[in-house]
Amino acid sequence: MGILLGKTMDENLKKQQEFMLKTSVIQMERQIQMQNQMRERMMAMQIARTRDIFVWFGSFYTLASLGMIAGFSKQRKPTVLIPALPLTFLLAYQYDMAYGNKMERMREQPHQRHVPFMATHARQSLAKTYGFEPLIFGTGFSQQLSEAQTIFAAGEADRIMDTEGIMLSLPHGLPTYSSIEAARLDQCDKERLS
Repeated sequence: MGILLGKTMDENLKKQQEFMLKTSVIQMERQIQMQNQMRERMMAMQIARTRDIFVWFGSFYTLASLGMIAGFSKQRKPTVLIPALPLTFLLAYQYDMAYGNKMERMREQPHQRHVPFMATHARQSLAKTYGFEPLIFGTGFSQQLSEAQTIFAAGEADRIMDTEGIMLSLPHGLPTYSSIEAARLDQCDKERLS
């Protein structure tokens, strides 16, 4: 009788462990889907913001360019057109962020530092000539700069959360259980089909 009871308890324990495992897997899948939906909504807001900035900067660029062209036609001095060069680079950067594939390129190469060629070249030539790397081009400076930027960004994020809460509302609102569950089931269906 004791052997039969022990066997039944072992079977029940295994069933309970399998149930707990399935439950935890489903809960984890739901959390992943919820976090992914939140990330997608935040990225959508960031892209929308970048596109809005591009529209405003494009308008400024157009007016400034027309003013520079008008100034050049009156004065015939090419120095009037010099500000067009950096403004063109800024406009191209904004366009690339808003409508180009800059985000994809950044995502594909997270391990590479975006160090300008001149800084890299200057560091290498100084290291070759004098046998040392100057601190301003070394990793210590970039780490200090990165920490300062992080502190500023965190402070700015806190300020935005405290004073501009309306700006943080997500497109389509917060994810719901049904939207998360639908996304989870779609993902499970895709995994079964592949």
